Amino acid sequence: MPLPGPFTRLMAIGLLAMGVAAPRSAAAQRDSATIAAECRDVLTSFNRPVRPTSTCASLATFLGTILDSAYRAGLKSDTAVQVTPRKLQSVRSGAANISGVPGQAESAPTAQPSPLASASLSGAGTDDGTKGIAAISLNPVTLFGGADTGAAARWSRFADLTVLVPVANTGATPGRLGYFGVRSRLNFTGVDAGDGLLKEVNAAFAQAITEQLNLTQHLKTALESLPDSLAIAQCAAAVLASTYGQSPAACRGAVTLGVRREVYDTLRRALTRAREKADARYFGLDLRFDTGDPTLARDPAKEVTALQAGFAFGRRSLKADPRALAAALQGRLGVRYSDPKTPGDSVVWSLDGAVGVETSRLLASDQPVRFTTGLEFRYANKPDAVAELNQTDYLVVRGGLSIPLVGGTSVSIGFTGPLTGDVSPDLSVNFNWGLLMSALADGGE
Repeated sequence: MPLPGPFTRLMAIGLLAMGVAAPRSAAAQRDSATIAAECRDVLTSFNRPVRPTSTCASLATFLGTILDSAYRAGLKSDTAVQVTPRKLQSVRSGAANISGVPGQAESAPTAQPSPLASASLSGAGTDDGTKGIAAISLNPVTLFGGADTGAAARWSRFADLTVLVPVANTGATPGRLGYFGVRSRLNFTGVDAGDGLLKEVNAAFAQAITEQLNLTQHLKTALESLPDSLAIAQCAAAVLASTYGQSPAACRGAVTLGVRREVYDTLRRALTRAREKADARYFGLDLRFDTGDPTLARDPAKEVTALQAGFAFGRRSLKADPRALAAALQGRLGVRYSDPKTPGDSVVWSLDGAVGVETSRLLASDQPVRFTTGLEFRYANKPDAVAELNQTDYLVVRGGLSIPLVGGTSVSIGFTGPLTGDVSPDLSVNFNWGLLMSALADGGE
């Protein structure tokens, strides 16, 4: 006599459940030693050295390392999850310090120094023709004392020294240089800002390392949940063949590989924000020495020995998105001592200063596009003839646009327009090169 339909269905469901549950029960009964042995066998199949103590954690660590290397292969060499000098290097002061001469491309030159070394070559059109000048800026602490991570964060933001020389003979006498200048920038806030940067970056990298460990644990748990060595081998092979964001089918939905890209993206954003915060303000000294004719006009009557010292300050707005458009206020104020080389002319003391605004945006390369404009003045209350020879009693408008190229290079365009006083207008084009710090880890903090 046939069984009732509902009872037949219940038996079929029961038998099916038993058939499905049996492998699961068997998998659940596998002890940890068996699971570890199966993971060792799979690790051996990848030609990796194993020990009797190797477990699924060893296989997970191997898979995580391969995934990490595969992702980093398409990135720059300094994107490893470790602190390197290049990551801490300021991107806001990569050009040499051309100031107070034709070729100045900033309305109010910053007191933030070159991180390591930089050079600029400028060509400027003036009333007296085209003038060329070269500038080399050196950061003595990081260049000669070593640029480990601590120095890159702190001392690369403290001080530099710049030498200015004409690129052609600007003297009226053949073989005579005609002009020589020295500049020094001291940023009193640089060391403290570097300490803060180092703390924030170390915290960000520690978080990234924690995320790496989480991925390894994620893989280990997934491998241990599989029923046999064949399933473990298939899952491992699928992981290595997958791209980020995928969940390999062979791992039965137990593995998702999207976390790795998120770790790097989060780390990059945190690093950029910390570096921008460290370079968002400065207060320091702007020191200058000139001998010869600072206008590069080959005029013996304008030749002086001049010393200038002043305070420089700046503040840039910080946004939640470090790549958003940012505005900054910059200024300086000081005094200038000018001793004419013409016999009989007296020393001239001047009040010298400038104020300007800057608009900038970071590109994907972490190099900024910048536009600055502002006013510069020098006042001594002297007769026109004396003021002209000593380059004082004037008010000019200055502006500049800086565009990054590749690596640490950029091109700048600057202009000067006199509003009062006998000062030549100029239009300049500068080619700038900055030496990048090491992208490799070191013994720094």
